[in-house]
Amino acid sequence: MTVRGWLRGARPWTLVMGASPVVVGAAASWPRVMRGVWGGDMVHVPCPVVGGRPVPRASAGEGVCVTSTGWFLAVALLCLVVSVALQISANFLNDYADGVRGVDRDRGVPDASSAGAPVRLVASGTSPRFVLHAALSAVAVAALAGITVVVLTGHMLLLVVGALCAIMAWAYSGGRRPGAYRGWGEAMAFLFFGPVACVGTQWALMGGLGSLGGLDPSNVILSIVPGCCAACLMMVNNLRDRESDGAMGKRTLMVRMGEDQGAVLFALSMAVATVVPVLLFALTRPWSPLGLTSCGVTSSGDRACSGPSPAVTVGFWLMSVLLVALLSQAIAGVVAVRRRLWRRAFLLCVGVSASS
Repeated sequence: MTVRGWLRGARPWTLVMGASPVVVGAAASWPRVMRGVWGGDMVHVPCPVVGGRPVPRASAGEGVCVTSTGWFLAVALLCLVVSVALQISANFLNDYADGVRGVDRDRGVPDASSAGAPVRLVASGTSPRFVLHAALSAVAVAALAGITVVVLTGHMLLLVVGALCAIMAWAYSGGRRPGAYRGWGEAMAFLFFGPVACVGTQWALMGGLGSLGGLDPSNVILSIVPGCCAACLMMVNNLRDRESDGAMGKRTLMVRMGEDQGAVLFALSMAVATVVPVLLFALTRPWSPLGLTSCGVTSSGDRACSGPSPAVTVGFWLMSVLLVALLSQAIAGVVAVRRRLWRRAFLLCVGVSASS
């Protein structure tokens, strides 16, 4: 098997499922961690590289150190490695399980199926043992990165969360009663590539759920967005493979619901994934500073006024463009599913996930 073949087996287009919640969680954590009493712009001694932040002294009225930008980026990057590696592991495990069960028997060459489904490793002749070893190797990478996160943050409970995620990656398609074969695939994708990955990243970066005033409820709500995008990606795949899955006894949610109801659920999930960021954008009223001007007297005695800073203006219009792109791709994705344009729908889901 060539390197290209193994990369194809990792399903790189699906890796946005693992990356998106970590990026959302890190972005939501940045203003809480790098500004304020723990913030990187405070004049304090930088926090140690190993062991995370020490307990703040209440008598001091402020933190005893600050979180360095390098510490923040290192922990965020390691969380990204954990999430993406677990996603790759789940992809290989799914290839392995479906291959040995014969579900992918018609997916050994490109466009073998009527829907033009991607080629799978076991179906194309790769040894199932090699595919299983690739999955376990990805789990090992995730475990190593996760242990390093624990060392840097000091949060031992994150080990339990990581172990649970690895177990669920196997439970998705492995064992006697895999979740994907019983209609739980979309729910598992939503949970673990939404709230678990997103809130877990914030937990690692913000020093635990109880510190820094706890997690911002709006950030927790925002974790629904990558979860819905992950579920939508899985719905497209399962709608595409609905007939072949049903014939082989793989009772996915889309097989149970049927194509029409599955398309409705896809549209509703996509609507949630787009409406939530739009509402949060509106509630923050980012356009308010655009109408503000500040006036004062110059050194020469003249009165002068200035409008909003360029950064505020650029940030507002950038967010506006991203939201328009998000809505456009979501609508196009719903239309593509209705027209059974599975590859186009899949790529549009990837675009929605990246835009959110």
